[in-house]
Amino acid sequence: LEQTWIGRSLSNLLECLKGKYALDPSKKVMIRVLSRIADVLEGHTDSIRPDQTYTLDQIAEKELRMWKHKRHLLRLHGFMDDDERTDRADQAKLFMSLGGIGVIREALSTLSIRDRARKMENDFSKASS
Repeated sequence: LEQTWIGRSLSNLLECLKGKYALDPSKKVMIRVLSRIADVLEGHTDSIRPDQTYTLDQIAEKELRMWKHKRHLLRLHGFMDDDERTDRADQAKLFMSLGGIGVIREALSTLSIRDRARKMENDFSKASS
């Protein structure tokens, strides 16, 4: 699903990371979803994707290229059409309005870390009241 046009919706992808049925952070599908979120925010085009879905190894190689080559993203933006540019801007705004960074942080945190963070937030809230 994350490798389809519907999978470009950061709202849909972030929902996979929240709640009782959130993806397991230790499973491969979590990497695929996080990679897709990054692809949308980075401006990867869907127009030059292969006919079949990417394997986990292909996703890892694609992510590695992004860190190795500084001009990688600039080159990618040249392949985007106007609809993708508009969608990218809209998705970035949506990501921020949905607190995307916090959703990802929460999804990747262990339960004990989350419990400690909530306790610290509650303590801070009480202290500042």
